[in-house]
Amino acid sequence: MKNFCISKKSVSIAPDFELNQESTKNRYLTVKLLSSYLHISTSYIYKKISDNSIPHIKIDKRIIFDRELIDLWLSNNCQPFEDFPSIKSA
Repeated sequence: MKNFCISKKSVSIAPDFELNQESTKNRYLTVKLLSSYLHISTSYIYKKISDNSIPHIKIDKRIIFDRELIDLWLSNNCQPFEDFPSIKSA
């Protein structure tokens, strides 16, 4: 059996990997981080923003996304969700 040694110089980390690591530890994401997090294009995200079909927060000209809301949105098949009041049974 041969032992293999990989030197640190030969291993490179893809730029996407660093972006994905950052996107998973932050609660709020920018368009670029969301694009990396979901593996979709930024133009598609902007289209969803203009359709108002993706949960987002607009602060002046800046748009951010709450990662928890995005995960909930994804689990709801990318459909808008609303919390309806619960009705108590008699």
